Amino acid sequence: MPLRGGSKSIPLKNILEIEGKPLFAWALESAVASECFDAILVATDSPQIEEAVQSWFGDQVTVVPRTTESATHTAATELVMMEVCKKFDFAVMSLIQATSPLTKPEHFVEAQRVFIEESLDSLFTGVEKKSFYWSFKNKPLNYQPTKRPRRQDFEGCIEENGAFYYTKKEILEAHHSRLGGKIGHYLMSESTVFELDEPADVEVIAALLSKMKGSS
Repeated sequence: MPLRGGSKSIPLKNILEIEGKPLFAWALESAVASECFDAILVATDSPQIEEAVQSWFGDQVTVVPRTTESATHTAATELVMMEVCKKFDFAVMSLIQATSPLTKPEHFVEAQRVFIEESLDSLFTGVEKKSFYWSFKNKPLNYQPTKRPRRQDFEGCIEENGAFYYTKKEILEAHHSRLGGKIGHYLMSESTVFELDEPADVEVIAALLSKMKGSS
């Protein structure tokens, strides 16, 4: 899980308390509980985040440093993934995003099963969407207007929700990308499409987390 200290939209967003826990704790707790991983790492440039993670998880999670270059607001997440790749030996990396706190332990377990059973090289999580999409240049992206399907007959598409990814090390090394080779997907519930990126998202995510706690 990459956690940088800087955030232009919400200062120290990753340790923002939401429904009684810091943001990062939601998805990380699920990762720990899933028992899918040999090691769980947090890569951060912030001493404050490092202290918070260690206080919350102790030796269940290992905090590793990330460079200033990989912690800018314009840096691709793959930069910090490559930093970890060069320092650790592993077969498969799961990129886990703190901004998706609705991720549950069973999501990691079920996605891992898909990854193995389908002999995938990489996997993304997403939600099913049965919407008709257009470009800003008024070009249809996923259907033909002259053959507009009925919604119940429309296959639709998948929208990445950014919750987590699985990537074989050789794919990451060869392409410097989280996705490559034989790519597969794991579908999650529609509510997981919400990510905490802007101040307006806090209230929505808090309500969803409260509902999730109430139904567990």
